[in-house]
Amino acid sequence: MIHPLSVHFAIALPIVVFIFQVISLVKKDKFISKITLILMFITALIMVVAWLTGAEAGKDVYPFLTEEGQALLLQHRDLGVILGISFAILFGIKLLAYKRECRVMETVFTILLLIAISQNMTQGKMGGELVYENGAGVECPEDDDE
Repeated sequence: MIHPLSVHFAIALPIVVFIFQVISLVKKDKFISKITLILMFITALIMVVAWLTGAEAGKDVYPFLTEEGQALLLQHRDLGVILGISFAILFGIKLLAYKRECRVMETVFTILLLIAISQNMTQGKMGGELVYENGAGVECPEDDDE
């Protein structure tokens, strides 16, 4: 499945973007800001990939989950939609801030990115609970009744 691979990037890349963004703000370096913009574009794409692959994976595991697991999966799905859209919007904000060379917009982007990262960590925690506590996506070996 592609979802487990994509979500690891979806968790890590926003943090990398944040680090570069802070360096860009402190150093007032246009080149680092451009790197941040490119990384943010990749992050937005990865978020959408994680969302789409998660939708497919969720359909496969939903019937096998308990009611609590199903409820958690639906929350996880809903937050995934919000995060996918949020990171696309954040990319747009970063693009405008970069093009206009506007420090206020760069600062607003940084704050919004930090909020999105906190929600992204919540999403990761939910995903971990789905796998490790509810068995989502975990294949069990067939019982041999020989």
